[in-house]
Amino acid sequence: ERFPDMEAFRTYLGQYFTTNFMDTDIFAENNIRFTEGKGGGLYVLDGARGTNIFYAGYVMGEPVKTETGMSVTATETTDYTFNLVQEDGQWKFDTFHLFY
Repeated sequence: ERFPDMEAFRTYLGQYFTTNFMDTDIFAENNIRFTEGKGGGLYVLDGARGTNIFYAGYVMGEPVKTETGMSVTATETTDYTFNLVQEDGQWKFDTFHLFY
C-alpha cells in the first residue's frame, strides 16, 4: 500500500502543496475526488472517460519571483498561473491547475 490512510496521503502531498491549498482545494468539502472511509482508509474517485493522459498542448513561461513567492504561467487556450510560496523552508504550490 502506497498510502495506508488519509493522513499518510496528506503528509505526502504536504511536501508539494501548502496547507492552505490542501484545505481549500484538494480536501475541500465540495471536492469528492479524495475521501476518507471507515477506519481512515483513502478512497479515490477518478478515471474520467475521455481524458488524454498524453496531453501536452501548453507552453510554460519563465518563473517570476516576487516578494511573497514565485509564479510560473502556462499558456494553453488560456493562461494558468501556478503560485509557489515558502512554507516550512520549502517551495510549495499554493495554486495548481490540471489542463485536461
